Amino acid sequence: MATRSTKAKPSRSAPCPSPQSARAACPARFCALGSSNLPGLGSEWEVVANAAPSRGQLVDPNVLFSCATAWYAFPRSHAVYSAAILLNAQNPARRAADLPGLTPSTRPGDYEEAAGTAGQTTARRIGNAWLLVEGPQQQLRDALLHNIRATGTGIQP
Repeated sequence: MATRSTKAKPSRSAPCPSPQSARAACPARFCALGSSNLPGLGSEWEVVANAAPSRGQLVDPNVLFSCATAWYAFPRSHAVYSAAILLNAQNPARRAADLPGLTPSTRPGDYEEAAGTAGQTTARRIGNAWLLVEGPQQQLRDALLHNIRATGTGIQP
C-alpha cells in the first residue's frame, strides 16, 4: 500500500511527483480517487493499492478489497467524509459482491443504508467495483458520490 498526502510535499519516489509532470510519464494506477468539481472540497489524504491481492481461490468470492480510500473535508463542515473504491478480492476483474445492508435509494443507481437507521453510507456501482462514501450528511455524501472521479486499471466497464 502506498500513502499519498495531498497537503504534504510529494516524496521523490512518487511516480508523478508534481502536477506539472507529463501525463505520459506517469504509470497507470491500479486504482485512484481523483479530484471533483465541488467548490472548496479539501482532500485530506489518500491510501491506494499498487496492485491487486493475489490470493485467488483462498478468498471467499464475497470478500471486498479497498484499492483506494480517501478522506475529504467540506467548507464550513467539521465532519470528515471518506470515499473508497471496493473490488472483488478473489478476482478484481469480476463484479464485486453486493454490499450488505445497503438498499436502492430514491436516486437511480445509488444505494444507501436502510431508512430508519442512522445510516451514514451511500454507494453506487462503477463498472465491476463499488464507489462508497461515508459521512454524516446525506446531501454532502450524495454530492461527493456523484462528483468524485474513480479511475484506474482495476476498474473494468
